[in-house]
Amino acid sequence: AYTEEQIKEIVQQKKIKLVRYTFTDATSIIRCQGVNSKFQKSSFSQGIQIAMPVLALPFMYDLPVPGSGIDVGGEFLLKPDLSTFQTLPYLPSNARIIGDAYLDENTEHPVCTRLFLKRCIKLLGDQGYEFKAAFENEFYVEKLDGNNESIPQENNYCHSHFLNQYAAFIDDLIDSLDEQGLIVEKAHKEAGGGQIEMSIGYQDALKAADNQIIFRETVKGVALKHRLKVVFLPKVAGSVVGNACHVHASLWKDGVNILNDGPKGRNLSETANSFIAGILKHIKALMAFTAPTIQSYNRIKPGVWCGAFATWGWHNRETALRMIENIIGHSPTHFEYRTCDVTSNPYLVLGAMIIAGMDGIKNNLRLPEPIQVDPLLLTEEEREARGIKLLPKSLTETLSYLREDQVLMEALGPKLSQAYLALKDYENSICLLYTSDAADDLLCVDLGGRRIIKKK
Repeated sequence: AYTEEQIKEIVQQKKIKLVRYTFTDATSIIRCQGVNSKFQKSSFSQGIQIAMPVLALPFMYDLPVPGSGIDVGGEFLLKPDLSTFQTLPYLPSNARIIGDAYLDENTEHPVCTRLFLKRCIKLLGDQGYEFKAAFENEFYVEKLDGNNESIPQENNYCHSHFLNQYAAFIDDLIDSLDEQGLIVEKAHKEAGGGQIEMSIGYQDALKAADNQIIFRETVKGVALKHRLKVVFLPKVAGSVVGNACHVHASLWKDGVNILNDGPKGRNLSETANSFIAGILKHIKALMAFTAPTIQSYNRIKPGVWCGAFATWGWHNRETALRMIENIIGHSPTHFEYRTCDVTSNPYLVLGAMIIAGMDGIKNNLRLPEPIQVDPLLLTEEEREARGIKLLPKSLTETLSYLREDQVLMEALGPKLSQAYLALKDYENSICLLYTSDAADDLLCVDLGGRRIIKKK
């Protein structure tokens, strides 16, 4: 972590022109205000004032939604976390610092999603546990022709030649992420034309959420240098394969991963079993955070490795929760939450997962028997007998589950729950007026795509 004096020295030495004070709103748009370093009058730690309505803007335009509890007046204070300060490798004249929203110097803003995650981490820590996670992103990379139109491309899953075609971009991206402390563990061609998947090393929950913001920003920034278009949309119009953002997670105590019960084999510890069972119990409501747009449900379908069933299994990519083990020794290392995409706010995602897991520990919940087959291959009667249910098929349905989930609603608090539900209700109602392709276009500014809006 940097001190304020060190930050000032770096800004001066590297001739930084703009310091981006960055935050992520409830609907997952990464926002910032750039401050010219020559006019940095106050201390970095004091922060900057930003218009209050920004905390309740839908993704399609810039006015606060009705019923959010936030109107057009007032400002909030964005207080930076000095430990997040970084220069941008893909734009050396700029630096970034991530902040938290405050009502005044000492009063936390109840709608700040990063502060929500901090509160959840503290609650878990008070019980002696740590939650570690990493986001595994999928996105499309598209080359542009002379008219800035995407050039069609096809490669099979894990096709080696794809890494040759995009070597300059991938190498630059890996280096840029590495300079910001994000280690790319794996990168490979996914099943869609021009689609890539990248896995980042795990961190504690807050750092993992910050890393997700840094990852998204860096991918777009590096792609711009290489004249490439990047699309993070959950389901790209005309494509068979959607973009996921899987959450890989584990539970720790006293610096030790406690998923494994000790002996070799598929032995979950009692605590880990309860924690994951809590997530499974609340998963339909959790999807209000992990699959928070109408487009999310175009991706989550049975039979395409999206985890469309509300159950779990060992290495089963058709279950919403996939337990991952070392092949040698068969001991569990972490679990994967599969029904998540990049339209989600990572602070809300990890905070809500922590709360759901804590509820599982509190009530000593137990996972049902793991499902080791594709549930789609079972008859409806067989699925019913084994308690296998499909996840919600629409955002409307998911939001109703969140409203009924007292544990998650209480953790959010009245102000954040009011603002979030108002935002999602409004976005959902607007998107339902449009065709599927046009609804995709409404998300294009932050996630890539076209800009042609057509009503049904």
